[in-house]
Formats: sequence, structure tokens, C-alpha cells
Amino acid sequence: MIRRQPARLVAAAGVLMVVVIWAGLQIGIWWLALPASFLLTFLLAGGRSVHTAWLAAAAGWALPLVLLTVRGQAARSSAVLSGILGFPSLPVLAALLTVVFGALLGLGGGWLGSAISRVLWPAR
Repeated sequence: MIRRQPARLVAAAGVLMVVVIWAGLQIGIWWLALPASFLLTFLLAGGRSVHTAWLAAAAGWALPLVLLTVRGQAARSSAVLSGILGFPSLPVLAALLTVVFGALLGLGGGWLGSAISRVLWPAR
């Protein structure tokens, strides 16, 4: 049986993960959500940590979009991104796909970390 971690610890790790992913995106390390979510779920085994991993990854990828919106630059960035993706008239879809991609990175890393943790420490 996997030991459940306190909710405050998992939430704090999730907030830290959002900050790390956002910082990584600022310097061009877009794939950082995968190892960050792996570490979160590997170190904090349990079902809540997997949910926290993909939600934090999605939030980390959504944060730059929110900041662009606040600065008034989201329309231009979304139009460019939607043009690259082949949806020139659907910038909201491009932003949504961006957040979904971040969530999938978090889910993949979270699942892998949780699975390896359960193999290495089955009674933890």
C-alpha cells in the first residue's frame, strides 16, 4: 500500500512545479514539465501527486499565456501560433492546445514517476 502524503505537501510541491515550469519556458526549456512531474510523483508517491503533476504542468504552460493577455500581447502571439499550427482563424484553439500539450507532458512524467516509485518501493 502506498503511503498517502499530506495534502499541504503535495500542494506546495505543485506550486513549486508551476514556478519551475514557467521559469523553464522563459529560457526555452519547454520540456521541463516532463522531468519536473516525474520528480514530483517519484518523490511523493500517491494518486494525488499524479493529479497535481498534470494540473501543475498545465498551469505552468498557461501562466505565460495569462501574462501575455494581461500585457495585451496575447492576440498577436495567439494569431502567430494558430497560423503555425494551421488554424489561422482560431487563436483560442491554439492557446488551448498549448495548455493541453503542457498537461500531457505533466501526465506522462507523472505516470512514469508514479510507476517507477511503485516498482522500487511497493510498500511505501
